[in-house]
Amino acid sequence: MLNFFLRSLVLLIVVSSCTKGTFYQSSEAPLNGIWTYDVPLSFDFDIQDTLARYDFYLDVKHSTDYPFQNLYVKVITEHPQTPPQEDVVSLELANELGLWEGKCANEKCKIRIPLQTNARFNEIGPYALRFNQYTRTDTLKGVLELALSIQKK
Repeated sequence: MLNFFLRSLVLLIVVSSCTKGTFYQSSEAPLNGIWTYDVPLSFDFDIQDTLARYDFYLDVKHSTDYPFQNLYVKVITEHPQTPPQEDVVSLELANELGLWEGKCANEKCKIRIPLQTNARFNEIGPYALRFNQYTRTDTLKGVLELALSIQKK
């Protein structure tokens, strides 16, 4: 009976370690709902497994009076040993008719945007994703929160 219990426990540990789940989740909000060029929203996490695959999602919470159809962000990825990488990304918040995507209630909307799927990390150590607003105006109103979720496959 003890042998059966030990085998079951080992099997349970192996199966649970291979399942998909949330590896990292955190949110950041611009101060007083105003996001300026010089204040990044930052997410720091640590990678110990270079063989695993990950999916990245960004939840954007904004007010219904946000003035644009999309949100341009400069994403800076900081690696443990290699130079940072910069990308400019357009996050589409409304469709071509100007209707908000995602779910809206009480003058607030939230949309989940897939950033990257099936990603792998080449280095063990600390990583950071820094999101800088990159729109036509220095003081951007209406972005209430960014939430980064990394799902381990």
